Amino acid sequence: MGGAVGGSVGYALGIAISPIPIAALILTLLSVNPRRASLAFTFGWVVGIGCVAAIGVVTPLFDAGDDPSDRRGWIRLTLGVILVLAAIRRWRARPDLHDEPPTPPLMRAIDRAGAFGILGIGFALAAFNPKDTLLAAAGGAEIGSADLPAEATLVALVVFVAIAASTVIVPVGASMIAGERLDGHLHRSRELLIRHDAAVMAIVLVGVGFLFITEAIEILWG
Repeated sequence: MGGAVGGSVGYALGIAISPIPIAALILTLLSVNPRRASLAFTFGWVVGIGCVAAIGVVTPLFDAGDDPSDRRGWIRLTLGVILVLAAIRRWRARPDLHDEPPTPPLMRAIDRAGAFGILGIGFALAAFNPKDTLLAAAGGAEIGSADLPAEATLVALVVFVAIAASTVIVPVGASMIAGERLDGHLHRSRELLIRHDAAVMAIVLVGVGFLFITEAIEILWG
């Protein structure tokens, strides 16, 4: 099981460091009913990741016992190239430093949504956002390819989802403990994420992309 979890960690970390769900979570924590909104978003995010990863587990992208230098390497390479190209696109789309950046549509949607709407947004971000969907499906496929017993597969899947969702789960827990004392930090973080959303996303995408490309090169030609 350790090999399955280890092989999927890179994908989980790629999801965890995405600034989009973090920005969305900050908005829920600054809403009129932060406890309900943040828990709804977190639940939707966790379920979305879990559903996509579970589909990856049962989808035969790999055959049990395949040589790691086969499909695993090519999937990492493909994901890496896609993420780097997406990073270039996001970097070119960043606003000028002297311009007032528009509020991203996601943030406007969260400002207007109720608890069920926020839950749906959390689920949609995980299940239908191309980058995170690809990473979750690939991580699930990595677990499924290990041909583990059902119980061990479930544990590996839970660990994968916990790592992928950790950057949302941990702030929610901290907010429940600290309460309004975090509001100032949250407001500043929200403003920074709005102003530097494109640049932050580009840096994250290129970092994760090069990580996967490096791993693919080691697997295929190392």
